[in-house]
Order: sequence, then C-alpha cells, then structure tokens
Amino acid sequence: MNIAFFVQNNLVERMTVPVACYARENGMLLYDRSSAEDFNPDDCGIDWTDLIVFPFGSVQFIRKIQNSSLRKFIFHDPIGFSSNHWLNMFGDKLLNGSGQIIPLSNVSDYLSVFGPMHLRPNSVDKAFTGAVYDIDTWANTKKIEDPQLLCWASPVQHILSEWRCWIVDGQVVEICQYRKDNAMFISRTFEQSVYDAAQDMANIYTPSECVVMDLALTKNGYKLIEFNPIQSSGWYGADSNAVLREITLYLTKNT
Repeated sequence: MNIAFFVQNNLVERMTVPVACYARENGMLLYDRSSAEDFNPDDCGIDWTDLIVFPFGSVQFIRKIQNSSLRKFIFHDPIGFSSNHWLNMFGDKLLNGSGQIIPLSNVSDYLSVFGPMHLRPNSVDKAFTGAVYDIDTWANTKKIEDPQLLCWASPVQHILSEWRCWIVDGQVVEICQYRKDNAMFISRTFEQSVYDAAQDMANIYTPSECVVMDLALTKNGYKLIEFNPIQSSGWYGADSNAVLREITLYLTKNT
C-alpha cells in the first residue's frame, strides 16, 4: 500500500512545511486541508481506500482525525499520555513526579495556598499549555473550561537544559536542544551522553511506538519532562527528514 502524508495547511507553517517538503521530495502522496470548524476527514474529497496515512498538524487537527475513520493512524493513547501513569512507570526519574492530581476548578485555590506551581493537563492534549503558573498568569491563560478536567500540579523545578527527542519504534532517532539556563537555545544535538539518557528513558516506557519525549538535565541528573504526540509536535532545529525517513520505514514494515 502507498503511504500518504496528510498535513494541515493553516496556521502551522513551521510544523507542516517540513513534512510536506519531505513528501514532495520523495515522490510520496501528499494531501493538505485546513482545520476549519466543519473539517471532516471522512468528507473532504479524498479517497483513503488502500492508503497508509500519516497525519500531521495542530492538536485540533489531529483530534478531528481521531474522531474519524483515520483514527487507526494516530499514535496516541489517553492513559499512556497521562502524568500519573508516567509517575507509575518512571518514579523519581519523572521531573514533576512529586506532584498530585487536582481538578481544574480547584487550581486557583491551590495556587493561593502554595504559590507558583508547574501545571499541566493530566491527560487531555493541550487543554492548556503546561508551564509554571501563579494566580495572575493562571487567571489569564487560555484553557478548556471543563470542570471535570484533571490537572497535574507539582513544585517548580530548576532545569539546566532541555531537549526534544524523537523516538520511532522504541529507538531514539533525533534530538534537538531547545532550552539552556532558562532561556531558549535551539541546537541539534549529537552528544552521546544525551542520546544514552534518552534511550534509557525510552527503554523504560513509551506511550506509543512513535512519540516525542522532552528530557531535562537537573542537578540530580536526567529527568523525563513529558511525552508528546509525534504528529502534533514542533521540530525546533531537528533534522525533520531524518525523523520522517524513519517513520516511513516503520509504517512500511508495520502497517
């Protein structure tokens, strides 16, 4: 079967352009659509019969695909991408492992008692952006207002450096540093020690066969920050062609 790349074509130029270019340069099928309100992957003028599809775009774009017949092509599992599950798998190797689950409705009261905290959705993709919040920044942040939403709240950690790692079929295939000394620092990574640390984490657990992992260096060594779906994660300074080549090989062998 042929592999078709299906990319979002609005608002995500830095994310989807590398994917589209890879498909074109390698003579592969490429389809693109805008993630509009009425976007329906099953009714967008494309015949998906006998195709292996690799969708790529924003979280909203991928979420719509998860609600379509193409859901089988999404690398995602709600339980596997939840913070409390990571704690069960990684223990003290999880950067924010000393946290706890609290309802969205209790976050403001929690911050008023404990001060600034690192907050992230426990399992809902991008219900809000995981970051350090105080009462004011939390009040002003854009988030899904769902009283049933659970958040993972943890004390603020000091991070020396941060990397994004691309994992395909359990193997680390690319790493890019994106933060150093609390400032943005974009640099493709070749250090063997970072690759070894990332692979050690991947050997413990990954929530899907193909995934993005964010890794931190702290005074207590390397720690897992979080996993993100590979089909809606930014590239920073990574060699996207190297990642997409490995994904293409994986899809060819396993679909």
